[in-house]
Amino acid sequence: MKKCFLIFLFLLSACAPALQEPVTEHLLQEDLDSAIVGGRRVRANDPRANWVVMVRGTKGFFLFKGSGICTGAFITEDIVLTAAHCVTEKGATYEVAYGLSPLEEKRKVIKIDKVLVHEDYAPSTESLNPNDIALIKIRGTKPARLKVLGLQVEPPLEQPTTFLAIGYGNTAAGPKINERGILHSTPTIITDINDTHLIGNQRNGIGICQGDSGGPLLKADEKGEPAIIGITHATFRYKGDPVNSNECYNRAAYVNIAHQMAWIQKNVALISDEPLK
Repeated sequence: MKKCFLIFLFLLSACAPALQEPVTEHLLQEDLDSAIVGGRRVRANDPRANWVVMVRGTKGFFLFKGSGICTGAFITEDIVLTAAHCVTEKGATYEVAYGLSPLEEKRKVIKIDKVLVHEDYAPSTESLNPNDIALIKIRGTKPARLKVLGLQVEPPLEQPTTFLAIGYGNTAAGPKINERGILHSTPTIITDINDTHLIGNQRNGIGICQGDSGGPLLKADEKGEPAIIGITHATFRYKGDPVNSNECYNRAAYVNIAHQMAWIQKNVALISDEPLK
């Protein structure tokens, strides 16, 4: 039976050197009582500190309204993978920044050369969008400390499985004190994988929120290195789910890398001479 959706989509919202050892343990060692919503900070000596970047609006409506934050990750030496809804506001300009808290630190900024949005992306608040994906080409190459992440296709699940979400988003929904703009990570439970999306249940208050949009959903590859299997897209609820006033405590959707692998490969080759990992 086809399921009906009510989507909460967060447009530009706050929605070290190379590792010396495999990172499998780093990926899954956190307790489930900490989260991007709920908040455990990534520390300076944690390898995860160099896995993602902030995609920030520097001009536009959403910046004026006090948001303007998304997350992304390098997939080549000069390409950041993020969500399309993070970089499609009319008249807006953007920058890539990095660090544990780019809004508080003396900003470490990377200049953008061009942005490429999926040609079939169309904003919607009524259905999950399978094409919420964009590539950001920076000027030159990334700082050496930032890690290039691989891409991996995740097969259908036989049972709920824990992966890792990471981003700069809110650590609380609603009026609670939160740490938007400060890097956090959390294990997150994925309950279903379909052709276009990976679906998580975060009604226990653990998972993605505003500002995490565009960030990677990660697993450990065969070498124990972090690999992207999904791109943070939105929170939503199925028709019939209990209504939760805090939209970040509903279900989560990540664009399935498997659905977009051909698009990524084709367009990285068009705008960059750097290879995918």
